[in-house]
Amino acid sequence: MAFISSKKTTTGVTLTETLITIGILAILSTATYAIIITAYNVVGEQQVYLDLQQEGATAMREITKQTNLALNVTNYPEVTPTQSSGPSKLVLKVNSVDVNNNTVADKYDYFIFYLDGTTLKLLIDADPASTGRADGTRVVANFVKKIIFRYNKVNPTQASVVYVTEIMTKKYKGLEKEIISQSSAYLRNK
Repeated sequence: MAFISSKKTTTGVTLTETLITIGILAILSTATYAIIITAYNVVGEQQVYLDLQQEGATAMREITKQTNLALNVTNYPEVTPTQSSGPSKLVLKVNSVDVNNNTVADKYDYFIFYLDGTTLKLLIDADPASTGRADGTRVVANFVKKIIFRYNKVNPTQASVVYVTEIMTKKYKGLEKEIISQSSAYLRNK
């Protein structure tokens, strides 16, 4: 004799349980997406600051290196100062060198740091008797909004120290990010 039970034994999931599960997954997905987007934006912004710091440090090292080699801050050329050292331009007079990096007596090269738009450039004007350096202009750093050269003397040509302030800027997602760095460089034998 067989007994027939009136109880249903289903093991499925109800529609209500399915909808609740989908709702919970939607909330978790939205929260996870928001966290990922925020992290992406933070990383991007930090990358912009790192780029600016690297460019700024490169510029400061180059300015310091060339200033340490310089005999003095000067005007270029010295006879007719068409390019003068001042708050936005640094003109350095450096001993000329030959191909073996030996000093050439009574011959001088000129290094001119200047801002061209947002690019800091170095113009090298080597004396023709000096074959150790090539004439030309090269990029020192990009993203430079402003560069300020200050001197420890009122007349820059009498200075023994050059104080450099650079303001670096770069846009990220429509906003301008900015860093300011400062350094000082001492002229050779002063």
